[in-house]
Amino acid sequence: EQARKVAGFLKDEKIDLCYSSDLVRASKTAEEILKFQKKAKLILDKRLREQDKGIHEGKPFGESQKEIDRLGIEWHEYKPENGESFDELLVRVRECFKEVAEKHVGKTCLIVTHGGCLSCLLCHINNEPLGQIRKYSHGNTGVTYLELGEDGKWNVVKLNCVGHLE
Repeated sequence: EQARKVAGFLKDEKIDLCYSSDLVRASKTAEEILKFQKKAKLILDKRLREQDKGIHEGKPFGESQKEIDRLGIEWHEYKPENGESFDELLVRVRECFKEVAEKHVGKTCLIVTHGGCLSCLLCHINNEPLGQIRKYSHGNTGVTYLELGEDGKWNVVKLNCVGHLE
């Protein structure tokens, strides 16, 4: 239902192409949006996946928090076994956005990703430490508009638009 609502919200936008996480929830949302964007091509990209939680994948949040408390570190500094840190997540998402921007100059690109990815990127854009990531939590299908300036810096035009869900 949320995917249908965001698709309706974006139906009049001129979208040239769409990059999406290859995970089901994101890719199905992208497909729903593109029903209104007949010319836009969908490109699935693993770099847009949510943070890899490693040994904590699929387990309750409290599991990883116990380990973080045991180690005596901040939650954003934690790298789960067989997973990735927020720093690593930021590197991969930043690389993806940079590549999309360089390949598609002058185009409007829709990027469908996950909250953690976007929150890391927003901390980077706003020159804030990753400890501030929770400041940028997003609602499901929340829409954020970013624009790449002539100076090569990203600008946040709109943040977490969720009016379409009401």
